[in-house]
Amino acid sequence: MDISEIIKGLLEKREMSQADICRLTGIPTSLMSNYIKGTKSPSLSNSIKLSQAFGITMDELAGIKQEFTTPKMYSSDTIEVATVYEMADSRTKNKVRCILDMELIREDLEPERETS
Repeated sequence: MDISEIIKGLLEKREMSQADICRLTGIPTSLMSNYIKGTKSPSLSNSIKLSQAFGITMDELAGIKQEFTTPKMYSSDTIEVATVYEMADSRTKNKVRCILDMELIREDLEPERETS
């Protein structure tokens, strides 16, 4: 299986569009189109971006291990939030991490509610 078939299969399996994966990885649409058509192969850096975005190893992306499984499926909203976060400056990222940490601490401090 070549990389174009693998990318197509992953997009289908994850119910993602080409625009979704481009937004998530920062790879231009025209270049991604060439990867999907099989007229170009991704560079090492773009292969890393793709494997991270799809939640797979580089081996799986290269077709060495042909399992298209990932622990989580990401919605388009999650992809959009991750994309916006990645484009944020370091100060904004630190604020987001602080808010998330405070929420996790709050959840840990709340007594568990008994269910009847």
